Amino acid sequence: MNVSYDDERTLDRLRYKEMSKVLMAELSLKHSPVAVQFFYTQAEFDYFNARNDFHLPPRPTTFCQWERNACSQEQTIYSEAKDLQCRRAACSFNWQECNDFTPSTKQYLNKGIFGIAVAPLGKARFIADTVNCTCDSSQADTIINAWIRASGVQPWRPSTTKDSSSCSGSVFAHNKNLATIGSTCSHFAVKNESEEINVILPADHLAHVVDQLLECKISLKSSSFNRPGDGFFKILY
Repeated sequence: MNVSYDDERTLDRLRYKEMSKVLMAELSLKHSPVAVQFFYTQAEFDYFNARNDFHLPPRPTTFCQWERNACSQEQTIYSEAKDLQCRRAACSFNWQECNDFTPSTKQYLNKGIFGIAVAPLGKARFIADTVNCTCDSSQADTIINAWIRASGVQPWRPSTTKDSSSCSGSVFAHNKNLATIGSTCSHFAVKNESEEINVILPADHLAHVVDQLLECKISLKSSSFNRPGDGFFKILY
């Protein structure tokens, strides 16, 4: 049976819950991965609106806080430009003109959007554009190494921009169809008293990354440093 690209994305959506469980268990993630969808047309939003129960932000806040709230409350959150209180994110989403980005760090959506949905990956009922994981360094290393093995991209060049980690990273992954990585924004790290790393994947790459983790678990009896087994350390040392 021939499967079209759209069919494959639908199949991936049906596997989100399963893939989220694998990532949480094998990497010992503290936070659920987040599914992100960008809406470009009214038809896309109408389709989403008819099939999802979602919440609106009670007040303007940052994109990274939308993600964190979605996870902590296990909700789907839909937001528009009026709900955003972060200039860097507004620039990244092409909701505001910004002239202080240098050409080498400028990352913005290729065309305007009117809304964004975020949800815990395991509860997402929409087809995501990107999947964002908040990790420690060893978790991030494991995800990126799995992605490199699956994609064959070498050398890998992530994108880093000033004070716009999750938002600009999502845009980069969406525009370039490549994974990226970056430390959380300074204001977010101080507020949460933690140093975390954002790993952001194109959503249709996620199944391949999960497959790499499971193949590693079968062949080495462990998928990562976070769940070590004898086989994993034998190959390293």
